[in-house]
Order: sequence, then C-alpha cells, then structure tokens
Amino acid sequence: MILLDDHQPIPDAYTPGGMYRVRVGTDERLVDQARTLWGFARRALRDPLELALDPLAEPDIPPLADLESTRPAQTGCTRSTLTLFSSGTTGTPKPLQHDLASVMQRKRAGETGARWLLTYAPWRWAGLSVMLHVLKSQAILIVPDGLGPETLVRAAEQAGATHVSLTPSFLRRMELTCGEQALRTLPLQQVTFGGEAATQPVLDTAGRLWPTARISHVYASTEAGDVCAVSDGKAGIPQSKLTGERFGFTEDGELTIDGRATGDLWELRDGRYLFLGRRQEMINVGGAKVSPYEVESAALAIAGIIECRAYAVPSPLLGQVVALDYRGEADEKTALRTLREKLPKIAWPAQINRVDTIAMTDAGKTQRIERQNP
Repeated sequence: MILLDDHQPIPDAYTPGGMYRVRVGTDERLVDQARTLWGFARRALRDPLELALDPLAEPDIPPLADLESTRPAQTGCTRSTLTLFSSGTTGTPKPLQHDLASVMQRKRAGETGARWLLTYAPWRWAGLSVMLHVLKSQAILIVPDGLGPETLVRAAEQAGATHVSLTPSFLRRMELTCGEQALRTLPLQQVTFGGEAATQPVLDTAGRLWPTARISHVYASTEAGDVCAVSDGKAGIPQSKLTGERFGFTEDGELTIDGRATGDLWELRDGRYLFLGRRQEMINVGGAKVSPYEVESAALAIAGIIECRAYAVPSPLLGQVVALDYRGEADEKTALRTLREKLPKIAWPAQINRVDTIAMTDAGKTQRIERQNP
C-alpha cells in the first residue's frame, strides 16, 4: 500500500511536449501503475504531455510501470491529453481522448486532506477520475496492493480511508467477502457509486452501513467523462440534471451528449431518469427490450439471493430470452415463481442457475455479456 498526495516531488522523467505510448495490463503491480500515472498527471497539468494507454500488449510498447524511464515515442504536443480505452464490457474497447485541463476544470474541489481509497484500476477512466479529483482537492490517495475485497478493506482500515468510490456490484462483493461488521468499522464520510446504476436497495445498504456518511452516485463514462452527481438518497437522476443544450434522447431512450450517442438507455419515471442498461446489454425478447437491471433488482429482493446477473441467451423462436445466474441459498423453483409474480412475462427468466461465482470485469462491474478481445 502507498499514499499519494500533492506534496511529493514531481518526477523529472517526463519530457515537456512528449507523446508517450505505453501498454497496460493486470500483470503489473497496482501501486506501480498508480504511482506512474499520478506522476504523469501532476506533470501534465503543468507541461504539455500526451499519454496513450494501450491495452494491446505489443512487444515494442513499454509497460506502464516503465514510463518514467522511457523516452517519449514522439515530441511536439502542445496540450496535455490522456488517450485510454473503454472497458470493452459491451464490445471491442474504443480509444478515447480526454483533455486534462478541461477535465480538471469540470471537477469540483472536495475536502482538503480527505483520504480517498482507490478501488478501480488506475488506467481505467474511473481510476483516473478519482486521481484527478484527489489532485483538485489536495487530498490523499490510498493505493492498495490489489483490488480484491479483503485487500481493499485492510488498506482502508490501516490508512483511515474517509472517502471511497466504487461500483454497486463491488459493494455487494465486499459485503459478501468481508462481512457487514468489517465494513461498518470503516470511518467513511463519503461513499460514491459509479460505473453502474445505483438502485434503491444499494443506496439503502450503504446508508445502513455508514449512517453518518454522505451517499452519492455519479453518472460518468469513458466517452463523456463526468456528467452529473446525485446525493439525495434516491435512485435515478433528477430530470433537471439531464436537461439542456448538451443533452438529448432518442425515441427509444438513448442519451446523447453534445450530439454524441452514449449507448446508455434511460426511462423517465416521476421526474427522474432511471437507467435501463447499455444498448448492447439489453435483452431483445421477440422485439421487446428487457433491462437486465430490472431483472436483477427483482431477484435481489428475494430472500436467499445475495448476488446475481441477468443476461441474454439465444432462442430460435424469440431471438433472445432472459437467463439469470445467482448466488445464495434460494431454491431455483421458488425464485423463478417469485420472479414471475414480480416481472412482466417477457422478462421471465427462461433459464435460472444457482452458481458459485458471479463474473465481474476488471472495472468492478457485473459481466452481463461476453467480452470481446480488442
């Protein structure tokens, strides 16, 4: 574990005007990745630098941890940018570029001296966003030795974490692995959910675990960056936050930002936009779209189901039907009967499986579709 803050010397290894290209992967030590990106971000906020984080492990591309000893691939850039890839959970990862000055300008400064626990891979947008927020706030970043639930909780205890950002799926995994009592002892003042929709049960669970903390959920993406945050304790986003010249919705509910499709589908209910899922995650049952989030939310309300994922499986008659994997002691037949009482017929699972593990991505999200190689 390491602690990073704005008082540490900025490395001299970065050449102003340099354009670096490095590869990233899970085989490198998390603390090395974080330290390298932290140094790059601090230098890039002063000098023009460009960094492309490439998931293709080509032999001639140096690994991220070697950035400080690597000469720039090219020179001559005039502004600081980060090029990173989308997570690829809904298809082939896409390269996306962010201007650091613009990103920092949109971020709100938080509490000086706050201790943020890093729960995301630092080379994903979520991890970089936390780093930049910490820099903007002159706070402290706690970098654990790994991203497993027990390692994160141990780092949070040892370093006195006060702020954390994580996915709803990962909160459930931490609760299952470490136990409710271990989480309750963490002195958290701020819990921010991102990466997935924060359903009402998730928000209520966080409020129960940390009753004095501020519970928030944010909408952000690798493509659009930070969009908005909500801290009223309710699921969904108030209509006013997605209204204005930047925002629009297609006929089937896909959000566009600055004229660019996000791939995210929403539904307006009682003055709030509720997230239905990524376009590629939606389950097309005979031409009708089923949200995996709604199926999962209904399943998690069943006694004996502690974790689950809904996804599509092929059907010769309907094109696709719903399948559900779950962890817990609930009986399959009882669970299926309960879901048929709660859900419309098109959303009834045609397959329901009790499993030992629920797949998660390295971004901390539930794996609802098969990931494709870049």
